[in-house]
Amino acid sequence: MICWNPQRVSISNIILDSQWITCDVESKQRGDYARVTFVYGHNSPTERIALWSYLSHQQTVNGPCPWMVTGDFNAIMHPSDRNGGDNSWANYMDDFPNCIAKAELMQIKGSGMRFTWHNGRQGDASILKKLDWAFGNHHLLAKWPLAQATFQARVASDHSPMVINLGPRPPRQGARFKFLNHWTKHEGFDRAVQLAWGVRVQGNPINRLTAKLRLLKGYLNNLHKAHRMACIVYVMKMARRLPALRIWAY
Repeated sequence: MICWNPQRVSISNIILDSQWITCDVESKQRGDYARVTFVYGHNSPTERIALWSYLSHQQTVNGPCPWMVTGDFNAIMHPSDRNGGDNSWANYMDDFPNCIAKAELMQIKGSGMRFTWHNGRQGDASILKKLDWAFGNHHLLAKWPLAQATFQARVASDHSPMVINLGPRPPRQGARFKFLNHWTKHEGFDRAVQLAWGVRVQGNPINRLTAKLRLLKGYLNNLHKAHRMACIVYVMKMARRLPALRIWAY
């Protein structure tokens, strides 16, 4: 069962099976889009073969888009993902990690409960396992590098609730600083260099050099804006004198 707030997201079903539901999720507020596969793995290793086969072959289908796979896989990735019970590692237990590798999925950073399932018994009969997982492909983690899955304390279920927060998208980086040769001909260039290099900076020689270069960058940007504004004012004055002439300000 999947429930959602229709005022915040729209969901389109892609494929429905007894062990998975794949759908497209789009935010109505920001327009962000991702494909999500919700998993509920069967108890039987034989029945889970269909799940591993589906996920393994979806890499070619969902590879070009942000894709998240999450839910109760009813399987562990490593022997350390369990505490108590039988410690043997059967051959079928390789199917899950092999599937994730073939699907080119990466685990979303997690926090909270280490083991997400408990058999409800105490003492020597107690068994803890990590059966609930959250994965994303390259495109999803590149779009939301701060994504995190939080596994909360168990309440009524024998599984831990899982909350996935994709987090804010990384801020758009501004244009890289470029030195323009014609700045050296601008009035005030020498003064800007003198002001930047005249600031007293503490630290080793490399730190002092980089700090003064950063200061100089600010002075040169201000110098560029001042000359650019002067050019715009000049063009506006010329435009008033020659109203029939079309002039573009850069």
